[in-house]
Amino acid sequence: MSFSIGFDEVKSKAQILNAIPLDILDVEHLHYKDKCTFDNFVEKYKITDHAIATLALIVRAADTDRH
Repeated sequence: MSFSIGFDEVKSKAQILNAIPLDILDVEHLHYKDKCTFDNFVEKYKITDHAIATLALIVRAADTDRH
């Protein structure tokens, strides 16, 4: 089964759920320069946990192929 929804539907549903939409056009959190969405999210919310920093390396490598 295929499931597809549009960007506008994601944004409106996120607003209803008080959620943060990621990785779609015209939202705050997405890839920027050499950073992946996860990097931007961690930076914005000033998350300094060592485990999250380690996870960010893994996510960045998987998401951008930059190890």
